Amino acid sequence: MTNTDRIARCALACALACAGAVTGHAQSKPDAEIWPAAKRSATGAAWTGSTSSASRTSAGAAESGWEASRSRPAPRPARTAPKKAPAPAPARDAWVALAWDAPALTAAPASAVVPASAPVVATPETPAAAPTAAKHEEPAPAAPAAAPARTESPAPAGPAVAQGTAAPAPGGKPEAPRPVPTGLERLSDEWPKWVKVGVQYRGRAEGTEGLAAVNGRDDGYYLNRIRLDATVVATPWLRTFVQVQDSQTLGFNTATQPLTMTNTFDLRQAYVDVQPRAASGLALRVGRQELGYGEQRLIGSLEWTNTARTFDAARATLYGPRGKVDVFAASVVRVEQDGFDRRRTDERLYGAAATVPVTRFKGVVEPYVFVRDSDLVAGELGARGEGRVYAPGARIAAVLPNRVDVVAEVVVERGTLAGQDLSAWAGHYALGWLVSRSPVKPRVFVEFNHASGDTDAADGRRQTFDQFYPTNHAKYGLVDQVGWRNMRDAVVGVDLSPAAKVKLTTTLHQAYLATTADGLYNAGGARTVFNPQATSRNVGAELGMAVSYVFSRELSLGAGFGYLIPGAFLEQSTTASPLWSPYVMWNVKF
Repeated sequence: MTNTDRIARCALACALACAGAVTGHAQSKPDAEIWPAAKRSATGAAWTGSTSSASRTSAGAAESGWEASRSRPAPRPARTAPKKAPAPAPARDAWVALAWDAPALTAAPASAVVPASAPVVATPETPAAAPTAAKHEEPAPAAPAAAPARTESPAPAGPAVAQGTAAPAPGGKPEAPRPVPTGLERLSDEWPKWVKVGVQYRGRAEGTEGLAAVNGRDDGYYLNRIRLDATVVATPWLRTFVQVQDSQTLGFNTATQPLTMTNTFDLRQAYVDVQPRAASGLALRVGRQELGYGEQRLIGSLEWTNTARTFDAARATLYGPRGKVDVFAASVVRVEQDGFDRRRTDERLYGAAATVPVTRFKGVVEPYVFVRDSDLVAGELGARGEGRVYAPGARIAAVLPNRVDVVAEVVVERGTLAGQDLSAWAGHYALGWLVSRSPVKPRVFVEFNHASGDTDAADGRRQTFDQFYPTNHAKYGLVDQVGWRNMRDAVVGVDLSPAAKVKLTTTLHQAYLATTADGLYNAGGARTVFNPQATSRNVGAELGMAVSYVFSRELSLGAGFGYLIPGAFLEQSTTASPLWSPYVMWNVKF
C-alpha cells in the first residue's frame, strides 16, 4: 500500500468518525429527560433492601461509574475558538445503561435504608456489599431493588468508545467513557441499543443428615438453575422485562422432589413498567414479577430455593420527596412441574406499604398492611371454609451513635379462618455493634424472634401466626427447620470481613416452641412435628456458619453449614438425630 493510499484511508476514517459523532449528538436526549431517572433509581436503591444483593451491587457500581465520568471537568476550548459550544448530552444508550444496570423505580418492592453495619448471612446471593438488618438471601430482593433477579450488564458500546473517551465535538467536552462490554454484549454490538439480554447460572451442592431430626433421613444432591432474560426499553418511561427459568435437581433420593427444587423451563417473570420521568411521580408495574417488603419476613421472592417465587400482580408506586408508597394486588404463582406455571386462583394477596427514610438516624420507618384472602382453608376441628387475614405491622431500622444499630418489626393478625376468629402476632428485634472500623469490620449482634401458636386446638379460636409468603432461609437457622410460627428464637452472632471481598457470618440459635399444644413449623410454614403431650418446649440449638467471596461482578462463591442439636421437645417427639446440612454454591452471570 502506498503512502498516498494510507493518507486517503486515514482521511476517510476521520470523516466517518466526525459524521458518527454528529449523528450521535443529534439523537441524544437532554439531561432533564435522562438523569431524573438515574436520580430516582439511586434513591430507590438506598431505600430498598430486598433485591438480590449481587444485582444491587452491580447496579450501584454502574451508577457510580456513570456519575463519576459525568463529573469530570471538560477541557478548555482552544483560544482560537470564538466561543465554547454546548457540551453534548449523553446518548440514548446511556439511558439504556441506567435502565438496565439500575432497575428503576417500581423495581423496589423492598425495604428502605437499613443500618450500614447490620448482619448479613454470607452467601453468594447476599455479598458483604449489601448490608441488611437480617440474614437473608438475595436478597431482595431487594429489593431489590427488587429489581428482577437477572443479569446486570453495562450497555454495549462500539470498539472505540469501549477503550476510553470518545473524541470531543468541536468546542465541547468528551463523551463519558463507557464500560468495556462483557459477556453476551460482546455478541450483541449490532443489536439495537434498546434491547438487552442476560444469562444467570447458579449451582449448589448440598446435603442433609437427619432431616427433620429423624435418624436415617439423609441425602445429598445438586441444584442447577439457569435464567435467561431480556429487557426492551421502548421509551424513557416504558420498558418490558421477560425472564425464563429452568430448575433441575440431580441425585435427590429421600422423597419426591418438592416444588421448591424442580421446574422444567418455564416463564418466571414478564411485566411492563411505566415509569415517571421525574424524581417524584407514579410508577406502574403489571405482570408476573417479584414482590418483597422489609426483610421479606412476610412477603419475599424466596431466592434461596431452586425455583424461587413470583406473583401475578399489579403494583403502583408513588415516589415523593420524603419516601414512597406501594400498593398492590397479587396472586402467588404455583409451580407446575408438568405444565405451565399459573397463579393460584384460590388465594389473593393485597397490600400497601410505605417507606419513610429518617436521615437523622440513617434509618427508615416502614408501616404496612397486608391482606390474604383464601377460598378454602381448614378450621381447628376439620371444618373447611373461606379465610381472610389482616396483617398490619411496621418495621423500624436505625443506626445510633457509637456504631450501634437497631431493628424492630412487629405484626398483628386478625381475621377469620373457616368461620373461626384469628388472633395472632409476631415480632423480630435485633441489636448490633460494630466493634471497630478496622478492615476486618468485626460486628457482634443479638436477636430475638417470636410468633404466637395455638394454645387450644378445640376452643374455636386460631392463634397460630400466619407467615404469608416469606423468604425465611437463614433467618431462624441455616437448616431451615424453624419458621415464623409458634416459636421463640434467641440468636447471637458475629460478622467479619477477613478480606475486601469476603464476608463471614457465624450464628448460634436457641429455638423453643411458643406452646407445646401446637407443633413445630419449618421455614416453609408446614407443620413437621406435633406432640401435644411433650413436656418441654426446647426445640434445640443450632450452630451456623456461612462465607461468601465476590470474585467479580460476574462470579461469586459461597459455602456454609448448619448443625442442629435436638432439644428435649424433639427427643420426646422424634428419633432425635442431629441435623447436619452443608452446602457449596456459585453464581455466574453474563
